[in-house]
Amino acid sequence: MFRIRKIHDQTSAANREAVSQVQAIIRAQFPTARVEDIEKIGKQLHDPLHFRYRAILFVVESTAGKVRAFATLLHLPDLHCAFLDLISAAPGAAGGGLGGVLYERLREEAQALGAHGLYFECSVDDTDV
Repeated sequence: MFRIRKIHDQTSAANREAVSQVQAIIRAQFPTARVEDIEKIGKQLHDPLHFRYRAILFVVESTAGKVRAFATLLHLPDLHCAFLDLISAAPGAAGGGLGGVLYERLREEAQALGAHGLYFECSVDDTDV
């Protein structure tokens, strides 16, 4: 059993713990990620005016509060669009359909926000390209 929770800020202890778990997932799943990019998640939630977009963090949590997957959605209301910044399952949690469930939830959120599109950048796996 799991739930998808939407996080707008780090004001509660539960939200701070979820952000911390998300940062641990990023470190494990994206070992070449820059430290400043990992730490930026909390800052994005805290200061949308600085970044000129609103960041929303979605987490898939177990009933015990363990983050099994996450996705970050950046909403750019002036451009009427949303951007899928990151999406990942926790180590050992891949293959269970969590990514698909999260993506569908982000699509619903983008539509509810009035976005004309949900965009994402996809890097190629082939380093020779």
